[in-house]
Amino acid sequence: MPSERYSFTVTIDPLEPHVAKKLGVSQLPVLQADVMQRWTRKRYREVWAARTQLAIMCQTKAPAEPLKSAEITAIRFCTGTPPDWPNVVYSFKPIIDSLVGWIIEDDNPSVLLSEKYYSVRVRTKAEQRLEISLVGV
Repeated sequence: MPSERYSFTVTIDPLEPHVAKKLGVSQLPVLQADVMQRWTRKRYREVWAARTQLAIMCQTKAPAEPLKSAEITAIRFCTGTPPDWPNVVYSFKPIIDSLVGWIIEDDNPSVLLSEKYYSVRVRTKAEQRLEISLVGV
């Protein structure tokens, strides 16, 4: 276990509309698993994994080795009616998966001791974003 406590908070901006259209994915992560075909889901997961890793590399420093225990809080700021809790959790799946092996050792409950997911309604599309806070324990 590292001598100092590792933590970070990063913001992931939504995709630009023209980029999302070109890639065939939504501007923010999708809320339901059954809305995509398998090949679309693969591309979508790759896009959001790359965006997450880029945000972390630009905004913070990765730990020397993957964390063996951590707590995560993820907030989805979006327009419109806030989605229900299971869909909010699902929308963060590709982001959490992109942390495995690099920031955290695994995404199972023995490593992620506390997982909190929230959805916050914002007024404009310019305010839409994702925020992820992770603390090594």
